[in-house]
Amino acid sequence: MEWLSFGVRFLCYQKLSTKRLTLFALLSYGTTILSLAQGARVSWSDICRPKSEGGLGIRKLEDFETVFRLKQVWDLFAKDGSLWYAWLHRYIFRRKSYLGNGGYTPLSWTIRKLLQIRPLFAQFIRCSIGDGKKASFWYDSWTEFGPLIVFLGSTGPRDLRIRKEAKVIDATRDGDWFFPGARSPSAEMLLLSLTNVPPPDSLRGSDSFLWRQPQGTFADSFSTTGTWDQIRVTSPQVPWASVVWFKEGVPRYSFIHWLALLDRLPTRDRLRSWGMNVPATCVLCSSYSETNSHLFFECEFARSIWLPLASKVLPNTPLLLSHTSSWILNNTPTSAPHAHGKKIIRLLLQSVIYATWRERNARIFTDTHTSAAAIKLSIDRTMRDRLLSYPTQDSRSVTLLQYYFGCMSLPL
Repeated sequence: MEWLSFGVRFLCYQKLSTKRLTLFALLSYGTTILSLAQGARVSWSDICRPKSEGGLGIRKLEDFETVFRLKQVWDLFAKDGSLWYAWLHRYIFRRKSYLGNGGYTPLSWTIRKLLQIRPLFAQFIRCSIGDGKKASFWYDSWTEFGPLIVFLGSTGPRDLRIRKEAKVIDATRDGDWFFPGARSPSAEMLLLSLTNVPPPDSLRGSDSFLWRQPQGTFADSFSTTGTWDQIRVTSPQVPWASVVWFKEGVPRYSFIHWLALLDRLPTRDRLRSWGMNVPATCVLCSSYSETNSHLFFECEFARSIWLPLASKVLPNTPLLLSHTSSWILNNTPTSAPHAHGKKIIRLLLQSVIYATWRERNARIFTDTHTSAAAIKLSIDRTMRDRLLSYPTQDSRSVTLLQYYFGCMSLPL
């Protein structure tokens, strides 16, 4: 966006959502995170998972495009009174169904994209029969078998003596279903099923189309979020999502915490596995090899920061990062004011992880050393400033900052 003026760029940023700005930030500044080279920190597919599944909650642009195309086609069925709908049916589809159009006419890029998405669209659309004058007999999913052209095959129109362009009303006579004798097991199943389906009736109004919802039901409205959730690749839920992502957290702290839980921070053992010639020893304690589990919190230096602070909020403090999430979730009460402990210990955990990682980098890249006591004072100052920004709604209730002061005043 360098070619845009400052004013235009400012207006563009105002119009963009937070999630899209996050995506731009990752693309602009997070090249080491998005790198496709060997040793990339986190793959793009993992980043694009919801936070509850271990990702950053960013959505792939190709998924956005797919949902947008599905919405366009949905409007063909749901907004049949629009001028665009009438133009498409008159000049593009030539009175054929969208799902049954062969696409022989020279088409624009937009129309080709709409036609390419037909197989996916057919999985989401259902038709509720009213007067039977709108629904395609062969191509719309108005029975339990889906599109009948797929269920009965290409010989279906000949066997049932119903044209491919026919509507559902064309399969009736004098208000009842009218079919020749079944010539195949599939046709017999269809005719048997239709004995329980009432024929089209003008008293029920026009045919209506329904869209599949995440719960598997169908409704007469299109849900962008629900559709995206159904077309994306899902992953198992991670138990630590609420420990990493919470309202009181500091975004950069949460990000480092997320990388640490995924074991994707560039610790020295990982750097050496990538072929880099770096020392293996931990720069904080100079005693053991630097690994993710060592830094958080087997390292004597990191432990001297973590234990004194965390033990004042919750007992039985673990020394392995992989155990901290279950420790927090299983040992924090939910009743006020003790529920404040969960918020405080999560923020404290992230502050210690961030401070430990920052001190490690400072010693490597700037050759500056800060004592554990000074780091604890800095973390305490950070905690106070952060908790001060979250006052209680009820003046009679204990604030987060007051609860934190109460914890820190306890003897070790």
